[in-house]
Amino acid sequence: MKARVTGAVIAALGALAMVTPWLIFPVCKSPEMPCLDARLFETVTGALVIALGLVPVVLPSKRAVASASIGALVAALLVVFFITVYPGVCENLDMRCNYGTRPGMITVGVLLAAAGAIGLALSRKLK
Repeated sequence: MKARVTGAVIAALGALAMVTPWLIFPVCKSPEMPCLDARLFETVTGALVIALGLVPVVLPSKRAVASASIGALVAALLVVFFITVYPGVCENLDMRCNYGTRPGMITVGVLLAAAGAIGLALSRKLK
């Protein structure tokens, strides 16, 4: 049961990473801005996290939870990396991607890292 819950939480955070730059804190729509690339990278990363999170839901085992948790930790680093470093967001501080999307995605990355760390600690206690 704990394995399935851990996987479901990781998958839910992957869905949150996927929809945040589209719906919750949307990026600007100017085609020459790096925000659109960041949105695409975050969407792909979120889709991969959803797939990783569904593995322990379907196959609840110690190894599946550990693998999904390690994948969530790596994905958390990618979520933060894509929104802050490459491709990043607009340089204009008044754009909504700077005051909304960037802090929102960093928060999602921190939550994803926390879920991955908790899942990894939990996987050591599973039978």
